[in-house]
Amino acid sequence: MVRFLLVALTLALGGCRSGRLAQEEPHEGGHEHEHEHEHGHELERPPPFGVDLRCGWLARAEHVHRSRCGTPYVHAFHVEPAFLGRDLLVHAEHEGDEHALEVEAEFALTRRLLAIAELPYHWTDDEDGLGDLGLGLRGLLIETDRFLLSTQAAIELETAEGALGAGEAVLAASVLAWADLGSWFTAQAGVTFEVGADTGDSEVSWGVVLGKSFACRPFFGCSREEHGHGSVLTLFLEGRGTHGLSGPEEGASTYEALLGISVPVTEGLDARVGWTLLWEDEDEPDAGWVAGFVVHL
Repeated sequence: MVRFLLVALTLALGGCRSGRLAQEEPHEGGHEHEHEHEHGHELERPPPFGVDLRCGWLARAEHVHRSRCGTPYVHAFHVEPAFLGRDLLVHAEHEGDEHALEVEAEFALTRRLLAIAELPYHWTDDEDGLGDLGLGLRGLLIETDRFLLSTQAAIELETAEGALGAGEAVLAASVLAWADLGSWFTAQAGVTFEVGADTGDSEVSWGVVLGKSFACRPFFGCSREEHGHGSVLTLFLEGRGTHGLSGPEEGASTYEALLGISVPVTEGLDARVGWTLLWEDEDEPDAGWVAGFVVHL
């Protein structure tokens, strides 16, 4: 998997350098607003909300994939984003002796509200089947040119059979952040509290992401900038963990590190692959992988 990541990175970066770039990257110390002349719709965007919570809840959703500074909004692998969009995410994952295929749809309803639906399919050596259906609502609280802060409420419904789900409905509340660090470096973070509706078992989870994006033509076709789907290649370094607060897993912790890459395949379609290390407290880490694609609707 590591060799595959290196080969994919070499080919993708080679394509970015040899082909005509979809757009110029921002220069250090320069003005990152040079992207806006290539994106007419960016100039027409309303001003950011700042910290004002009184407006925008019913305003028409914006179909954008970049910040007002031109920095791409790119989904991390395992950390929910603070930004709002309309995307379909499909990922296959291998961790330990378990495999999963998850489909997630995110649909911005207004400038501040986004609906989420996700459904996993799990399979192990002993059983396989659908997991618990997840439904959620994300709300944008703070919006500036370089920073976003959102909150998210979600519920996992008890739709799985056997040990493929939680065995009860699970309620979750999250705080999510996105920050533009300059030169197309971005940071994302999230903290989530979950509690079982029947047992009251609870846990807290966290995740942090560092990303670096590069302007890059799609492998097939051309990038149509007027639609806002500017094509970028992004490298990810992610970390996440969970800690049981009550119930059978009280005091137990799990951790995961991920190194991944997202590359543009066609207009509005990105392919992604990542290599993971997962471990629990003092146990030896298990290597895994995640692969999939994102469709920008």
